[in-house]
Amino acid sequence: MKNQIVMLNINELEHHPENPRKNIGDISELTASIKKDGILQNLTVVKKPEDEGKYLVVIGNRRLEAALAAGLSELPCVVSDMDHTKQIETMLIENINRSDLTPIEEAEGFKQLTLAGFSAEDIAEKTGFSVSTINRRLKIAEYKTKNANAALERGATLADFAKLEEIKNKKEREKLLDYIGTNNFERCLQTAKNEQIKKENIKLLRKLLKGKATELICSDGWSTPKGYEGDNNNSIWLYEKLDLSEVLLKGAYDHFYYFSSARCYFCKIKEKTTSSDNSKPKHTDAQKQYERNRRLLNKMAVDFYQLRKEFVESLADKKTIPGWKDICLEYIARFSLRSGSFDMSTDWHFDSDNGIKADSCEQTYKNHKDYFEAHSAGFIINQIYKAYVDNSTAYWHHNEQYEQPKHHKNYGLDLLYEFLSKCGYQMCDDEIKCQKGTHELMQKV
Repeated sequence: MKNQIVMLNINELEHHPENPRKNIGDISELTASIKKDGILQNLTVVKKPEDEGKYLVVIGNRRLEAALAAGLSELPCVVSDMDHTKQIETMLIENINRSDLTPIEEAEGFKQLTLAGFSAEDIAEKTGFSVSTINRRLKIAEYKTKNANAALERGATLADFAKLEEIKNKKEREKLLDYIGTNNFERCLQTAKNEQIKKENIKLLRKLLKGKATELICSDGWSTPKGYEGDNNNSIWLYEKLDLSEVLLKGAYDHFYYFSSARCYFCKIKEKTTSSDNSKPKHTDAQKQYERNRRLLNKMAVDFYQLRKEFVESLADKKTIPGWKDICLEYIARFSLRSGSFDMSTDWHFDSDNGIKADSCEQTYKNHKDYFEAHSAGFIINQIYKAYVDNSTAYWHHNEQYEQPKHHKNYGLDLLYEFLSKCGYQMCDDEIKCQKGTHELMQKV
């Protein structure tokens, strides 16, 4: 029977369970063709292990489904004795040559080949894919197929999956997979990156300070431990790369430290005073809640700033963006006028050495044409962002009565968001809520 075409009953044929292609697509045209002309090309099958009289289809799964739809009872097949590894290889290459596998299906196929002992280089040689592409697909294969497919259906790109690799913890990557394809993905990714940096910094600080200082426990995430005192001047921000010289300098501050939600504070034993500690008013629950909300909002402001900054930096290599010249000219004017001190005819210009400037000079608005022709869209947008970015980065201010932090309008930040959105930036849900004043952490005025 080997390599000979035989007629097999259609009820004896089953789809191969390890075929990387899970969706056979639209078979209406193929069904109509088979009804008219029959099966013109045989299927390739193998005997199903431990199931006498059954066969698994290696090549021809679409033809099998179309034949079923067309009402055929027998199909021409070649019964092959290829081993399991060769079956996987054959199915993968056949489907890749058709160029209609999804990235998830490709990932599953490559994974099966690696389990069979193939290296990325071996797979590259057989399929024509680059080694780097194969390795990226193998990374995708680490995620649950159902979740990965759902992400693709939401509009996730392969670049989004690549961004997940910035997060080292597998469980955190799986959580982020739920946000790919939504406008919250970049925000959640940024938060995860910040927390990763924070954990790494805490680990490094503990190592650096071992034997030099004693760690104290901060019970609520923000209060200085009882009996000690410190301030922001003797603290380290945990959400960025550590300056080791700064750590060693501040780490000598009376040899005590503790970790709050966002900082490492170096502190000293509080000096005793004649007044009793009991005379000092204790924080009420409302005050504690206010402080927590304030800190969470401040942390969000940092996240949002980093999102905007990274977006602008991501545009650096873009040569053009639809309508970018008109967008840039409009917002240079609006940013300049927003300051209240600029005359559009004389107070801003383009300088090939120093970029966009907003001060009095002889060069005027008419110089923009040469400057725009000499530089890319990404470069110009970066220059505008650096020159006009609003220093006020939040939509709230603090309330001395220890109620919820209050929302307030920030027209400069509104203008910045409007400009970035025209360039392709997508605000996350929390950014929108903060802008509108509907976030649960703040009090609407």
